[in-house]
Amino acid sequence: MPEDFDYDVFLSHSSLDKPVVREIAHRLEKDGLKVWLDESVMKPGAHIVTRIGDGLKISRVLVLCMSTNALVSDWTQFESSVVLFQDPLNKRLRLIPMRLDDARVEETLAGFVYIDWRAPVRDSAYPRLLAACRPTGETSPKSQPPPPPSRGAPGATPAPQTTPRPGVSGEGLSAGGNVRLRDATGQGVSGKTIQAGGDIELTNEGGEPHPKP
Repeated sequence: MPEDFDYDVFLSHSSLDKPVVREIAHRLEKDGLKVWLDESVMKPGAHIVTRIGDGLKISRVLVLCMSTNALVSDWTQFESSVVLFQDPLNKRLRLIPMRLDDARVEETLAGFVYIDWRAPVRDSAYPRLLAACRPTGETSPKSQPPPPPSRGAPGATPAPQTTPRPGVSGEGLSAGGNVRLRDATGQGVSGKTIQAGGDIELTNEGGEPHPKP
């Protein structure tokens, strides 16, 4: 059974890379994901270590933004270490390394497949990032099931046919005037309107009352 998380993505990064990371957060949120980003979540006065620890627990994946700045950031080192301590081989795929520039990849992360977010290939790399951050088996919220076929379209179920009910058909019906009707067999019948909105007495050509349909 899949775990429930409050956030889909925790973005671990150096504050010096904030402009790039904000753009990533905006794109992920636009595609329906909930993103844990420090400046959006932590309020003034919050205990930083506690809030970061809580954020890691309630986020499905940690996207580690690797860069020259991140190599000297104590916070990115701390955040990645927490996740790898719980799952050293990353079997649950909760750690997603993402390379922002040409900085060397640390030895502890060299064995993991990373997403290349360097400038020339960012647009082509985004679908991989989005898929890695979504819960397994989840599709885009924008996708909708195809609409049912319209009436008369190929493959549509034809409307049920109804059998005509035997009765009488008429023409030239008017208030106070004579009425000439034909029954379902084509036999002529005649009648006269009693009054506007009143009852109509029908007789066949022999003068006998015609049964109601």
